Amino acid sequence: MKARPQDEQHAAGQSCYQQQLNADQRQYCPPLNQDLQVDVAIIGAGFAGLSTAFALAGHGCRNVAVFEAGELGAGASGRNGGFIMGGYSLSPAALLRQLGDARARELYQLTVSAQQLIKSRMREHALDCDLVDQGIVLADRFGRPQRLRAVQQIMNQRLGADWQWLAADALRDWVRCDHYGNGLLEPQGAHFQPLAYVHGLASLVQDQGIKVYSQTPCLSVRRDGRHWQLNMHNAGQECVQVRCKKLVICCGGYIKGLNVKQAAGIMPIATYMVATEPLDDLLEQLLPGAAAVYDNSFAFDYYRKSPDRRLLWGGRISVQQRSVDWIATRLKADMVRLYPQLAPVKIDFAWSGLMAYTRSSMPVIRQHQAGHWSALGFGGHGVSTTTLAGELLAAGLCGVNEDYRLFDHYRAQRTYGTLGLCAAQLLYWYQQIRDLTLRK
Repeated sequence: MKARPQDEQHAAGQSCYQQQLNADQRQYCPPLNQDLQVDVAIIGAGFAGLSTAFALAGHGCRNVAVFEAGELGAGASGRNGGFIMGGYSLSPAALLRQLGDARARELYQLTVSAQQLIKSRMREHALDCDLVDQGIVLADRFGRPQRLRAVQQIMNQRLGADWQWLAADALRDWVRCDHYGNGLLEPQGAHFQPLAYVHGLASLVQDQGIKVYSQTPCLSVRRDGRHWQLNMHNAGQECVQVRCKKLVICCGGYIKGLNVKQAAGIMPIATYMVATEPLDDLLEQLLPGAAAVYDNSFAFDYYRKSPDRRLLWGGRISVQQRSVDWIATRLKADMVRLYPQLAPVKIDFAWSGLMAYTRSSMPVIRQHQAGHWSALGFGGHGVSTTTLAGELLAAGLCGVNEDYRLFDHYRAQRTYGTLGLCAAQLLYWYQQIRDLTLRK
C-alpha cells in the first residue's frame, strides 16, 4: 500500500470549541521524532482511534501508538455538533429491512450502550467536556404527526428504544419554534464539547502508557514479513519509520491523504456549523429546555445551547468545503427562517468539516487481512458509533471475541470518486427541493 502526504487543509474556519478549550483540558501530543516499534499502530487520533487505544489498554495491551496527521481533534471528531445520539446514518427502517428485527435491534442497542459508556467515562474520569445529559429532541418540520408516530413505533417496538412523544404544547417546554409540530424525545441522548472530549480521551490513553503523536502524517504503508512498516513525516519534515504487528486505520473523511484500498470506499461530505454571539435571555426564550434539537428533514438543522450562552447551529451538506463567509451567511439565513428573533444576532464563529460516508451509510468495522484492521465511515452519527467501534476492534485485536463481525454485512464499496460526489450532490439537491414542498 502506497500513500502520499496529507496536503489538504482539514477544514474551513476556527470553531468555538478551540477558543473554549482551556489550558487544563488541552493535552500536548508531540510529533514522532525517532523510529518506533510497537505491537499496534493506530492511524487517526479522533474518537475511533483514541477509543480503540483506550479499550486496548483495558485489555492489557499498552504497547500501542496513535498517530494524527494534524493537530489533535482537527478532523470531524473535534468539529462536530456534539450530539451523543443512538443509531446510524442508515435509517432505522432501512436497517430493519436489511438485517431483520433481531440483528437490527442488536446493532442499535450497541449504540445505546456506547452512549452510556461515553457519559460514564466522562463522569468516572472527571473529564470536563460540558456534558448535558438531558436528552435530544427530534422536531417535526412537516406537520405530519402520523409519520412521526411511525418513527416512534419503529424505534420503541422494533429496536427497543424508549423515545417519548411530545405533543405540540409539550414540545414548547423544550423548544419554541412556530415551524414545528410535534416531537420525540430520545432520553438517553446528550450533548457535550467534542474537542474537549478528544483531548480528554488522549489524556486517558497517555495515562495508560500509550503514546499519542500529533503532526505526524503517514506517507506509506507496506507489509514487511510479519510486520507492517509505516513511513511517517513529523513536524520537522523528517522521515521516521514505525514497525507494528497490527495496524488500525481510523481516518474518517480525511483518509484521502492515505492512499490505502479502503479510501475508495469513503465519500468525504462537508457539513457546516456556526456559533452566535452570547445571547443571554433570548437563548432561554428560544430553547427553554436543555436538550439538543434536530428536525426530520433530509439535511436537517441541528442546534443546542453552549455553556457560554451561544447558540450552536449546524446544517446543510455538500461535496465541497465553503468559505467562512458563505457558511455564516447561509446558516444565519437558516436560523432566521425558523427564528426571526435572531435576525440582529452576530455570528462569531463559522466552520466546516468533512464527514466520512460509505455507500451503505453504515460504518465499516472489520479485519481486512491478517493484522490489518479499520474503523471507517461514521458520517452523521459518529460520536456513539466510533466509541462502539473502539470497543469492538480492541476486543478483536486482543482475541477476546469476534463481536466486530456483527458488521460483516457492511463492507467498503467503491464510491467512484468525483462521479460519486456529483451523484451525492444531485441527491442532496433533490431531497432539499422535496423537503421545501413538504414543510409546514
